[in-house]
Amino acid sequence: MAEGEATNHGTRVRMVVLRLAAELGIVVLGVSIALWADGWTTDRREREVESARLVALQGDLIRTLEEVGQTREYSDSVADGLRQLVGFTYVDGEDDAVMEALRTGFFGMPELQPELSVYDDLRSSGELALFSDASLRQALSAMRARIDRLLVY
Repeated sequence: MAEGEATNHGTRVRMVVLRLAAELGIVVLGVSIALWADGWTTDRREREVESARLVALQGDLIRTLEEVGQTREYSDSVADGLRQLVGFTYVDGEDDAVMEALRTGFFGMPELQPELSVYDDLRSSGELALFSDASLRQALSAMRARIDRLLVY
């Protein structure tokens, strides 16, 4: 009977070990799933933030493009006035319209005011790093540098 008891005892030990291994496997699987879900949620949240920032940035860029367009239109009108001036031959009384155009044109030149507040906020807060596209981050930095150089003149 001693041999039967040893076999029962060995079987019980084996069952306990298998049960503990199964429970440990379930715990490891549960922790792995929880870590994956947390990572997925974090990535999803970051993509939502990135998308919202891109929409805000797009609005700023559209307003800046409109501003540049207005400044370009103004510059074109001044250039047209200068072309007329170059070809102008003074005839008594005809210079009033040209002088008025020059007075309102040169002294009424609009100042370029690009809208870059969203980009500046993203750069100062470090959220620019949320953009997953590195070429987009580089293009935005280059755009800001070009606008800064333009505003100096």
